[in-house]
Amino acid sequence: EATISNGFADDKNIAPPQQASWVHIAAIILSEVVGAGVLTLSQKYAQLGWVLSTLAILSFFALLVFISHLMLEVKKVFPAILNMSDAADYTIGRWAYWVAYVLLIILLLFILGDYLLLIGKSLGSAFYSVHLCQPWWVLIGAALVFPFTQLRTLSSTTALCFLSMSAIAGS
Repeated sequence: EATISNGFADDKNIAPPQQASWVHIAAIILSEVVGAGVLTLSQKYAQLGWVLSTLAILSFFALLVFISHLMLEVKKVFPAILNMSDAADYTIGRWAYWVAYVLLIILLLFILGDYLLLIGKSLGSAFYSVHLCQPWWVLIGAALVFPFTQLRTLSSTTALCFLSMSAIAGS
């Protein structure tokens, strides 16, 4: 059991052991960037124009580097941090934990919903001769994706990331 000292739990007894290597994590990040970012980049450039799109990408890159560095520094001070909500709790207070927790759940809900809609549209386009409405394609897509959502560690998803990157590179 963790002991409390200085208002925080003894970190060495809380955080689970690290299972993913830096290669696994790099593959996951690369897969996410290639999958979500590169495939929609041309559409966003067409909508915003070259100048505004390039400025937005550079601005978001700088923000990402800053936030990553900030999270790394917070993790050095509080090794038991597992997610953004924990970081808010350790650095700001319990109320910040709940604000971050609710905002992350809302963000994930919208992102996952968007992914399911994309899967449904893609299946409907791939099987255009089968006449089903989009909600049915989304349900079929959710059923196809469900077994992969049961993977619980980053290292267990690495093979899927390589498969995803290969599929994108091959198309």
